Amino acid sequence: MKSRVILLFLSFTLIGLCFGQNERLSPIGQNSSLQQYAGQAKLDFVYENIVLTSDTLSLPFIDEFSVPSLRPYDFALTTISDTSLYAAGTCIENGDFTMQTGYFNTNPSYTYFYDTINDVVDSVVNASLGVDYFGASTCFPTPSNTSVFWPLAYAFTFDSISGAKLDSVALPADSSFQFAAIYFGTLDSNAKWIDNYAFQNTTFPIDPPTIGVVTLDGLNEFGRPYNNSVVNPVGNADVLTSKPIDLSGLMNDSAVFVSFFVQAQGRGDLPNTPDSLVLEFKNEFDQDWVKVWGINIDDVATDKFKQYYVEVRDTNLVAGPRYFYEDFQFRFRNIASLSGNNDHWHIDYVRLDKNRSLLEQDTVIRDVAFLYDFPNTLSKYSMLPWSQFQVGADSFASEIEIPIRDNGQINGVSAGSFPIAVLITDSLDSDTIFELNGLNFNPTSEIKNQVFMPISDFVKPNFQGDSICLNAGMGIYPTSRNLIFTNDTTFSQICFDKVMAYDDGSAERAYGLSGNPNEVKKFAYKFNVAHPDTLAAIQVHFSNIDEDVSNLVFSFYAWDSLEINQPLSYENQIGVIENKKPSYIDLVNGFVTYAFDTPILVTDDFYIGWAQTDSRNLQIGFDKNSTKGRANMYTYTSSTWRPSTITEGGSPMLRAVIDADFTFEPPTGIQSVYKNSVLEVYPNPSQDIFNIYLPEERYENSIMVYDLSGNLILNQTNNLQLNLGQYSSGMYLLQVGVGNNLYRAKLIKR
Repeated sequence: MKSRVILLFLSFTLIGLCFGQNERLSPIGQNSSLQQYAGQAKLDFVYENIVLTSDTLSLPFIDEFSVPSLRPYDFALTTISDTSLYAAGTCIENGDFTMQTGYFNTNPSYTYFYDTINDVVDSVVNASLGVDYFGASTCFPTPSNTSVFWPLAYAFTFDSISGAKLDSVALPADSSFQFAAIYFGTLDSNAKWIDNYAFQNTTFPIDPPTIGVVTLDGLNEFGRPYNNSVVNPVGNADVLTSKPIDLSGLMNDSAVFVSFFVQAQGRGDLPNTPDSLVLEFKNEFDQDWVKVWGINIDDVATDKFKQYYVEVRDTNLVAGPRYFYEDFQFRFRNIASLSGNNDHWHIDYVRLDKNRSLLEQDTVIRDVAFLYDFPNTLSKYSMLPWSQFQVGADSFASEIEIPIRDNGQINGVSAGSFPIAVLITDSLDSDTIFELNGLNFNPTSEIKNQVFMPISDFVKPNFQGDSICLNAGMGIYPTSRNLIFTNDTTFSQICFDKVMAYDDGSAERAYGLSGNPNEVKKFAYKFNVAHPDTLAAIQVHFSNIDEDVSNLVFSFYAWDSLEINQPLSYENQIGVIENKKPSYIDLVNGFVTYAFDTPILVTDDFYIGWAQTDSRNLQIGFDKNSTKGRANMYTYTSSTWRPSTITEGGSPMLRAVIDADFTFEPPTGIQSVYKNSVLEVYPNPSQDIFNIYLPEERYENSIMVYDLSGNLILNQTNNLQLNLGQYSSGMYLLQVGVGNNLYRAKLIKR
């Protein structure tokens, strides 16, 4: 385990000496947001023998990561334009392809059969095989030449009456070589990067320039450690590589700069020496990567983003690096601990352009943007049954603050006053819960919060069940000094379900207990119901860390009362699920469900948690974006229940299932609207017709289109084609509901 983790734990040493156990916050060992892709093979330009070509981008290159821009994971959405079932040559042999050994004939071969009518052996010629050769000078997509072969032939003996084949002997092959089946596709034109080792997210950064960043850490593209087979492995980890960019015709005096913002740690883990972040350019001469910039933790603040400028220049040496060519690429790379989700570097607002300067007017971004997803509007919980909400187990928050950043403020000059709009509707019939229109927002400081009052202004839908979702969106409409429009909207979905939860479904850290193996260690999480209900199960998100605890035995408990801060504390146990082990789910922030044998009546305050004697650290997810659970955490040691001593805000990812009719189902994943909102719309822009491709195979859907003022202009179900021909040109917001999942996209009407 790395030294910084040990230092983090020292803050709890005195508590451990007094109480016999430690509460521990640790970097998580894996990123469950990406583990659903862990079974897929992946190479730079080759994905399971798919060769992806990429379009070449033009200047300016700008990405502030407010929309998905990395190489997509779902290659079912990749258009396969050509196939070579038998491919050979130096491009194949020296590449990273799945190879096969083939045996062929250079002359036609035949399949033999017994003609029982004419009592003779007859044959038909086999179909020929075209083998495409890809040489070093003609690597993809056009083969240098194609040769024709035939499949290997066999000699057969037959039963003269039935015609059944009795035996076969392989005839000598004329040729044998290695080949691969190659499929050709085109990288998504919406992508700006050719890989996805970095993690695009909205939960790890603190006060980013705009909503969305990419995070480089110690995990591969599937959320798995690069290397956890040795102790404290450190080495090259993530890369973030741009698509080819046309810099032909430019020179050193063209003032070409790449700029970007960096924050270390954020809500994640602090990098430490020798962890570092570097920027590299690809040299035209030898196609090698050249380091042009780098920082370590001593060079950057952890509490804010800092902008860096790097000039693109050819060297004066004849054989030196050359960058002004038509397929220039740059990439970020980090050196990190390779054993887990740690050493976080967050990158935002990458810009590459010509005719730039280091003067103030170029270094300041003229862009107004949201910083985060639309916040949860509840006061105590992030999720609870609607029936409990109706009778007062929770309420809408007294006020909601949404930060908006005016990045373009220079010497007091701002974007000026501009309109904002908020719309919250329910997922069943689109009734308006809250609407805010006609209000102007004036960003008098660089970051200013828009505040509105849910308790007084929200209208509860007339709904009698337990499960309903609220779709929340907010838009800002600056009329000047606004470079990017995609960061001018923010969305989220707030669901009421048969689950009570404090967390928002994202794990930035891991929480657990460790200590004396001769003492029982317990954790309890307090919940409250406003009318009698039934506790049916417990859901938990287990987070991997460096230590393997997959065989750690523990038991879940439910209590209806605990005596706090009293020696020999009293507790009243009302349920137990005995002798369980952690289960790690390869889904989006997957939760495992453990059911009680019989649902338990709860009437007021109740607690759920676990007990263990094992000294190792049983780690569950710790959501640092939601602090609602922090005041409800209790630990038991030395025969005494005490409030948690963890100083960092956050919520352990442990949930109570409140459902009298609960039936056990396999572990389920909690969908993240931002990370999995890949909705294909084509053509886009369009003058009238838009076609929709859903990222899941369900026909039942609801489709709504809003204008930028938040007005619902189109509402339809189970029809994946839109006709906006009657509406004026401009941008519209598309929202598609499929089951409990919500997908969004922007439509551009010509």
